[in-house]
Amino acid sequence: MQAKNNSEKRDDPKKSARKKIASKEQTKKIANIDNAVRESSLKESIIIRSTPVLLNADEVVIAYPARAKRLMIEGIVKLRLKLDEFGKVILASILSGPEFGLKEGALEIASKLKFLPATDECGVPIRSEVDHEVIFKLNRL
Repeated sequence: MQAKNNSEKRDDPKKSARKKIASKEQTKKIANIDNAVRESSLKESIIIRSTPVLLNADEVVIAYPARAKRLMIEGIVKLRLKLDEFGKVILASILSGPEFGLKEGALEIASKLKFLPATDECGVPIRSEVDHEVIFKLNRL
């Protein structure tokens, strides 16, 4: 009977080693699951919204307003633009700026601007408003 007990004792280290390996693997799996759960709950708590982004500023060109050019008038026209969910300007309002055709020129430019639309918390494009400045500067030789 003692021989059996000794052989059982000799098998015990192998079994305990297997158990340790299995428990290490289970611990790693559990840790991976815990990390995945933590990461997914973090992603769910992050709210991402975006504001409109101007896409074609360098492409929009108009002639400098003739009256302002003749009188050497420069200036900044401030606009408030209402955008649809596709980033198209649907309404432009003048907030401030000089006359002499610069305000009309700014409205013409605004009608040609294209934006990447704003998005809500779910990433869905939405209507929005953005303030925009049009700078009129003459090239002096």
